[in-house]
Amino acid sequence: MTHRTRISSLLAPLILSFGVLPDAADASGLRFTIQTIPALPATNPRSQGNAINEAGQATGLSNVPGNSEAFLFEGGTATSLGNLGLGGGFTSGSGINDAGVIVGTGSVSTGTGSFSDRAFVWQPGLGFTAVLNPEGVGLGANANAVNNAGQVVGVYRYSGLDRQGFVYQVGDPADSYTLLPFLGGSNTSNGARQFANAINDGVVVAGAARTQSGQATQAVRWMPDGSGGYTIETLAPPTSGTTFSNSFGINDLGQIVGDFNDGQSQAVLWNPDGTVEMLWVPSGAFSTSARGINRA
Repeated sequence: MTHRTRISSLLAPLILSFGVLPDAADASGLRFTIQTIPALPATNPRSQGNAINEAGQATGLSNVPGNSEAFLFEGGTATSLGNLGLGGGFTSGSGINDAGVIVGTGSVSTGTGSFSDRAFVWQPGLGFTAVLNPEGVGLGANANAVNNAGQVVGVYRYSGLDRQGFVYQVGDPADSYTLLPFLGGSNTSNGARQFANAINDGVVVAGAARTQSGQATQAVRWMPDGSGGYTIETLAPPTSGTTFSNSFGINDLGQIVGDFNDGQSQAVLWNPDGTVEMLWVPSGAFSTSARGINRA
């Protein structure tokens, strides 16, 4: 069953959680102002916010001389997290939980004159506490989100541009990972790819997947199987003409947001009961996408 809803009614709580304070009215009568995140000192200052927690702390990336670095924003100030060392430079924060734990991606030197991405965990008072490369393949890894139990979700490259999702527990002394299953049960063809983008406190993971090169991605969720592993489920196409779909955010109710394309890219909400809500498109917009949803 498909419903259409006004985007203002769904996203107003989310906007408020990002530190946007009531001021200027939108179409629903709610009023907001926008709080800017200052850039780190640089010749060409630029900043980008990627995630925020319930306390209003945010993370993202900002230019610094010769590079870009992840930051923690709190109390009106952005502070650089620095880089991973290991001959690298670039870092970017992708997720932050309510304890202020930040996850993201940074570059390291491969020792051959090139660089490779590594997923990282940064903890308040401790700095970088984990530099992750699941399976030790060495082709790169990204951490995309962290829940309030310190469970991190991300992807690693295992061959060329092929990717598989993983879940990692912050503080695990064994640095062990749970790898997410592929559509179809296994990686049986070149080009199988996963995008594990979000994780809630129930350890449900939202993202997208495809089974082979050239195939369109499908929005999926990975559900805990009760024995430490996961099962994978595709999310219902919002329309009969949907050609591809992606999911980017999930809340603790199990509501998932993302986008789909049936000739036009449009934001969508998948509910746990299987219903789908296509989100209102502002007048004049030709492309929309929903990237996050909070507990409200």
